[in-house]
Amino acid sequence: FRFLADAAGWAEAVLCFPLLLIYLATCVSGLIVGLALAEHRQDRWLWPAAAMIGLVLLAVQIFGGAYGAEFMGHPDEGAHFVSGLMVYDYLATLPRENPIVWAGQYYLHYPEVAIGHWPPGYHAMEGVWWLFLGPSRMTAMLLQWLIGVVALTMLYRLSRSALSLPITAVIIALTIAAPVFQRSLEQAMADLCCLLWSVLVMQASVRLVERQDRCASFLVVLWLLAAALTKGTAICLAPVPLVALLASRQPIRVPARLPAAAGVACLLVACAWYFSIGGVRALGGISFGVPWRGELIGHLAGWGFLALAVLGLRRKPLALVAGSVIVCTVGVSLVVRAMQEERHWIIALPAILVLSGFAVSRFRRPWVAVCLLLPSAALFPFAWYRQSPSEFSNLARQLVRPSRMLVSSAGWGEGAWIAVSSLAEQRPSSFIVRASKAMAETGWNGEKYRLTIPTWDAISRRLDELAVGVVILHTPANEKPPPHHALLQNTISVSPAWTLCGRAQDLLAYCRVGDPHVPRQPLRLRAYGWDFEERIPR
Repeated sequence: FRFLADAAGWAEAVLCFPLLLIYLATCVSGLIVGLALAEHRQDRWLWPAAAMIGLVLLAVQIFGGAYGAEFMGHPDEGAHFVSGLMVYDYLATLPRENPIVWAGQYYLHYPEVAIGHWPPGYHAMEGVWWLFLGPSRMTAMLLQWLIGVVALTMLYRLSRSALSLPITAVIIALTIAAPVFQRSLEQAMADLCCLLWSVLVMQASVRLVERQDRCASFLVVLWLLAAALTKGTAICLAPVPLVALLASRQPIRVPARLPAAAGVACLLVACAWYFSIGGVRALGGISFGVPWRGELIGHLAGWGFLALAVLGLRRKPLALVAGSVIVCTVGVSLVVRAMQEERHWIIALPAILVLSGFAVSRFRRPWVAVCLLLPSAALFPFAWYRQSPSEFSNLARQLVRPSRMLVSSAGWGEGAWIAVSSLAEQRPSSFIVRASKAMAETGWNGEKYRLTIPTWDAISRRLDELAVGVVILHTPANEKPPPHHALLQNTISVSPAWTLCGRAQDLLAYCRVGDPHVPRQPLRLRAYGWDFEERIPR
C-alpha cells in the first residue's frame, strides 16, 4: 500500500490496493481448485468420500451428545480447552505486558491452563480457530469435526493408493466405529490431532520409500515437527521413516545431512520445550518403574484385527510403513511408559487397519477374505460413545459474576467447572480456586495424595484467607469423595457463614453471608517452576 501511495498517490492506492487483495485471493483460490481437480482426476470418489465422511462424523457428534456435553468426557478435557482459551484471549487482546506474567495472572484466574505439561501446538490451533468463530463448546467440537474429516480423507487417499475401494471403505468405517476414535471426536482434546499427524507421517514416509526425494524428506520432517508440537507421543513416530527405509532393503539415497539436520532440529525443539518446564524424563514417563501397557494396542480395533495385521505384512511401501508404525509404537512405549491409556495409542489405529486390508486383499477368493474378517469383526470393540450434560452451565447462570470461587469435586469436575465458568464471563474476571490444590497435595494423576488442611477450623480459615465468596461442590453418584471434599462439604453445610444459593443435578453452590474473620492473603500458585502471585489492588 505504501509503495502504491508513493508511486501514484494516496487516492490511487486506496483504489488499487483492494484489487491487489482480490488478485491474491484469486491466486489462492485457483491453487486450491486446481489441486482439487487434480485429485479428482486421480480418484473420482475422493471428494464424494470426503463429503460422506463429513456427514457421518457430524451425525456421530450430534447423536453422541458432543455439542451439549460440558467437558466431563475426560479429566484432561477442561485443561485442553482452557489452555486454548488462554491462547485465544492473548491473540485477541495482545496485551503489552510480559507474556509469562500475563499467562501467570490468567492461570491464577483459571488454574486449568496446562501448556507446559503438553506442547502448545493443539492449543495454538484452538486459539487461531476461535479468532474466526469465537470460543464455545460448539466451535470446539466443530474443530474436532474438521480435524476428523481431514484425517479420514487423508487415510482414504492413502489406502486407495494400494487397496481397492471396498476395502478402503471398510477401513474408514472401522476407524469411525472404534471407541477410541469416537471419544477423541467428541472431546476437546489433542488425541484426534495426533491421529491426523500419524496418517500424514505415513503418507510422507510412503513417498520417501518410493522416491527418496527432497519433497518427501521435507514432508516427513514437517509432519513430525507438527506431531512433536502437539503431544509427546510423536516420539513413537520419529523412527518410522528410517525403519521403513531399512525394511525396504533399497539403497538410501537421501543425503545424510538432511535427516541429521532434521533430527537435530527435532531434538533441539524437544529439549528447549521440555527441559524449560521441568525435564523431559519426568514428563515423558521415561521410567522402568511404571508398568508397560503394551496390551492396550489390542484394544484399539480388537485382537482379531491386530492378528490380521500381521498377515498383511508385505514388501509394498504402504505395508512397510504401516508395519513400521506398529513396531515403533510398541518399541518406543517400552521405554516411554507415559502411554498408559488407549487414547495414547491412537496413532497406531490407521496402521493396524491398513495392514488388515492388505491381509484381506492378498487372497483372490472372496470366501477366504470373509472367513478372515468374520472372527476379526467379532472381536472388534464395537461401542456407542454418548455424553450427557452435567448441568454446569445451569448452575453458572444462577451465580453472580465475577466472584471468587472455590470448586471441589468428588470426580473430575473441577476442570469442567473452570472451563464452563470461563465461557460464561468476560475473561479474566472471576478467580477460581481448586480445592484439590488449595487443601491437598497430589501429583498430576492423583498419586501421592496428602491432605494439608485436616480440620474444620483450618478450612474456614483458608476460605477467609482466599476471600472466597462462592463454594461449588460437585458430588456425582457412585463416586467416593476424596478426604478434602468430604471435609469441606461437612464444614460448609453447617457453617452459619455460608448459605445454599444454587443447585443443579450433582452440584451445590454455597454463598458467603458472614464476614471473613481472617485478613485476605494473595493467591499463590506454582506451575512448572514458575511462581505466580495474585495482584491485590490497593
